[in-house]
Order: sequence, then C-alpha cells, then structure tokens
Amino acid sequence: MPSTAPNFGIIGRGPWGDVYAKTLRGMGLDFWQAGRDWTMQPLPDAAIIACKPEYHFKVAKYFIARDVPVLIEKPVCMNSVDAKRLLWQASNFGAIVF
Repeated sequence: MPSTAPNFGIIGRGPWGDVYAKTLRGMGLDFWQAGRDWTMQPLPDAAIIACKPEYHFKVAKYFIARDVPVLIEKPVCMNSVDAKRLLWQASNFGAIVF
C-alpha cells in the first residue's frame, strides 16, 4: 500500500535546516534535505526553505511556480519588495506560503 504521508523537501543544510530535519525525522515523515543541489531533487509535496536568507526569494519562487506549498524560515525575503512579489506569485498560482 502506498504511503499517504507527504514527502517534504528541506532546502538548507545549516542549523535551521537541521532543526526541521530532526523534527520531521522524529515525526516519522519522509523528506530529503539539500544544499546547493536542491533543483536536482525530486519535486516534494511541500518545501521548507531554511537556507541563507539571501536565497529565500529565488528558492521560494521556484517552488511556488510549481504549485508546491512552502514554509519559509524568517526572514521571508531580504526586502519587502521581494516579499510582496512572492505573495503576488503565490496568489496567482494558488500556492500556499507560510
């Protein structure tokens, strides 16, 4: 019987990425964790963006465009213009952003 649990992608191998990995592992959920090679991974059911803040916009935009719900570690973006652009993109694609 196939698993109905979602597969998560964690983008970030630093301290916060490791916190999310530990949490998902403790919950028994499937996930992959990637650093710079995140576009080489299979598309997850949901993405957790916990990389360096200067990359949040680029990574979130990639997943939002593919209709993947994203959780973005703070700060969402490095400036309010990029944050508004992400929210606009999410509303147009019907994506979920946390």
